[in-house]
Amino acid sequence: MAVVVGAGRYQLTTPLVFDSRDSGAAGRTVSWQAAPGARPVFTGARQVTGWTPSDLHNGVFAAKVGTGFASRQLYVNGKLAPRAQVSVASSAITLNAKGFVVNDPALAEQLRQVRDPSAMDFRAVLSFTDRYTPVASISGNQVTLAQPAWDNNTFGWDTVQSPFRPARFSLQNAPQFLSAGEWYLDGNAGVLHYKPAEGEDIRRSDVQLPRLESLLQVAGTLDKPVRNLEFTGLTFTGTSWLLPNSDNGYAPSQSGGVLSGVQPTRPADAFSTCGSGCRGYEGTRQNVRLISGAVQVSVATNVSLRDNTFTNLGSDALGIGNDAASNGSGVGLAAQDITITGNAFAHNAGGGIIIGGVGADAHHPSDVRMTNKNIVVTNNSVHDTAIDYLEQAGIFATYVNGLTIAHNEVYNQPYSGINVGWGWGMMDPGGSGTYAARGTYDHFPPYQTPTTLKDVRISQNYLYNVITLMNDGACIYTLSAMPGSLIDGNFCRDSTAPTSDYSFGVYLDEGSRFVNLTDNVFVRTRFALHTNAPRGASTGDLHDHTNYASADIAGSDLANAPRSSSTNVIALGTDLPPAASRIMYQSGLERPLRSSADPQRPPLGAAASAADPQLAANASTTITAPLSNFDTTSSLTSLTAAITGPTGWKTTTTTPSPGTLAPGATATPKWTVTAPSAFSSLKPQDFTIAVTYVSQGKRFTATRTVRIVPLSPVTSLSAYGNVPTRFGELNGTYTITNASSDIWGGPPQHDDQYGTIYAKQGAGQKATATVRVAEYDRPSIYTKAGLVFRNDLTAWGRSPGYVVLVNIPSMRATLQWDANGDGYLESGVSDPTAPATGPLHLKLVRDGSVYTGHWSSDGADWHRIGNPVTVPGVSATQDAGMIWTSHAATISGTATFDSFAMS
Repeated sequence: MAVVVGAGRYQLTTPLVFDSRDSGAAGRTVSWQAAPGARPVFTGARQVTGWTPSDLHNGVFAAKVGTGFASRQLYVNGKLAPRAQVSVASSAITLNAKGFVVNDPALAEQLRQVRDPSAMDFRAVLSFTDRYTPVASISGNQVTLAQPAWDNNTFGWDTVQSPFRPARFSLQNAPQFLSAGEWYLDGNAGVLHYKPAEGEDIRRSDVQLPRLESLLQVAGTLDKPVRNLEFTGLTFTGTSWLLPNSDNGYAPSQSGGVLSGVQPTRPADAFSTCGSGCRGYEGTRQNVRLISGAVQVSVATNVSLRDNTFTNLGSDALGIGNDAASNGSGVGLAAQDITITGNAFAHNAGGGIIIGGVGADAHHPSDVRMTNKNIVVTNNSVHDTAIDYLEQAGIFATYVNGLTIAHNEVYNQPYSGINVGWGWGMMDPGGSGTYAARGTYDHFPPYQTPTTLKDVRISQNYLYNVITLMNDGACIYTLSAMPGSLIDGNFCRDSTAPTSDYSFGVYLDEGSRFVNLTDNVFVRTRFALHTNAPRGASTGDLHDHTNYASADIAGSDLANAPRSSSTNVIALGTDLPPAASRIMYQSGLERPLRSSADPQRPPLGAAASAADPQLAANASTTITAPLSNFDTTSSLTSLTAAITGPTGWKTTTTTPSPGTLAPGATATPKWTVTAPSAFSSLKPQDFTIAVTYVSQGKRFTATRTVRIVPLSPVTSLSAYGNVPTRFGELNGTYTITNASSDIWGGPPQHDDQYGTIYAKQGAGQKATATVRVAEYDRPSIYTKAGLVFRNDLTAWGRSPGYVVLVNIPSMRATLQWDANGDGYLESGVSDPTAPATGPLHLKLVRDGSVYTGHWSSDGADWHRIGNPVTVPGVSATQDAGMIWTSHAATISGTATFDSFAMS
């Protein structure tokens, strides 16, 4: 059965409510759908007209809007306009248990002019919380803030008085604060004030003032849930959310989970003793509620929302199975077999989609029918949300039995992209040792059975430009145990917390368990894969295998968690391997929902390699460039592949490019390359393959580089590599080429991969080695090239007496040594004054078991690095020479040395 909604703007005066009487019959779905070609709009806002100048000197306009609704949002020409506000420097105020004292005379004078202080909010943007507290009164320089909001915002973690990074304060909603593009609502007089931006004519603008908090409420009862409903092609817009206007304010613990009401376990001195947690705060863990959704679905089965638009909403846009306190219907949870697909979420005050509850019945339901289960979130676009409540994620789910979040695009988010889980492990079986120590179980006993969170799959999502304003989050963030869960095929790029390093590609926070991660790609983020496993936490049983990350962030510390492992994090250089390119292309919206070709996710997979990457003079090899069209619906046309090489090397095409590459097809252009008859240098030679093609009307270019190393065997010294390594020597110049993980054994690493050209047992009790590091590739900011002493350089991972003096791009000249004799380097000191670029001379001096490192720009003026170090287990004579490690196990690089000498 279909209810067809015609074109038009439907201005609601009360929410649309659907209960069990609106259900579809067994096996039949009632579809509320837009008429063909129509885009009906359901709005809770009214257009504001009748603007007249109210303050000609300051360019402010006013319009009468009536009384009875104190909206926190205003939408001007389709965008959320900021309220009138003024920034408050931390030094301008002194926080106290009542609120704060104003120290800045200019701010104090400005506040004395405010006619209605109780209309104002004090906002604090912290690390991972964004807090609002209404002003109660102002007396002299003391600003008293509303209770219990102020108590709740100064209680717990990342609080106003004890933030995890410097706070950003502001005061909002007073006419004295009006700046261009801002507004102020005088609720008592029923007058809206607005100061237009330059060039803006407010009298010709579309201004919408919300009057409703929610637009659609779907909720039955446990005995009679709503069944078999579908909403398709509708637009939901024009709401506000008024809880923060009350004395409760907005006091989040994280991700829109807020405290409201007086907390009976708060001690009297909490302002000074509970700003960074305390035993009393643990008594609030079951009192949290979630921000409300503008569209709400709970106690419902087989409900789908398809191809709808959620925009200009004053809270979270869509709430599925939230707690009863978060729903206008007064009932919650029990959302089952829910499908959310093909929708657009944009320009909302809160997050996009919020699924599940945080109360006791959410994680351990007193009635099994309350369980949220079998929820699918696919092919949705979520962007530019969480504008007023910055700690909200684009997609957030708490406790769900069976959850799929796949093929969504989430971008331009102030905090995390996708968050799953709640409770920090404290509600999992047996509880958490961390929270037992904090006093959580003084207030309720630990649960002995699992929560409802399990069987989660976060797959093939495309996330970018997240963590733009907040901190302590990730493209994908998890909490607590979720048995049977998988994070795979996701592409995260360009996501960093600008004022802190504490953000990640995937962040498995406290209590995260039973999660596998594979085939994810991270480009230009912070550290790729991170877990938080503090002592006593239940974090563990985590495994990552074959994930891809930019070389400078390619890492995983999951192996630090109990019963966990991390293998094969593949570092990416400029030449992306086809496997990573395929993941990137297949992430996000599926065709045909993807509107156009994306240069960040090109449909072509390209590789290039030489049959023999090392050539003697006058020898030849074949270069091949396998190409794959990942697009299964469209051909790649106008495709050409061309090769360019260095002067003196000959290239001949043997298999030309195909011109067109059909959907899903492959092709392999080939060339023959011949080295010159004699070498004048051992410098590796690069051949560039440029592939140009057209996809969906857009022209793309992909380049791949093949490096061929001139073959000139080492004859004057010994050479060894414990990974595949190529060595060269010509007229006093040496080269070492390989792809190697690292030479560092400090926790959590245990690496010792390198190539070395050395004088076998060439260092006696007193010995000096010098060399000039002429140049080297930089697959990683931790690439290392320099000198090495070791008892036996062929006994990697076990030989003691191990000392290196190397240049590292991010650390400059660095002395590292094996201080415990286990055969791995784990101690070091750097000199940051050494040059970051250009050739560098290094000198490593041995005096018995004492070693001293020096660097020089010219080989004459030497600078010591730190103090001499004593190394255990040193033999009477040692191997000594040059060493290279690319610090990228999948990216090869070359170091070139000259002027090597032993004395």
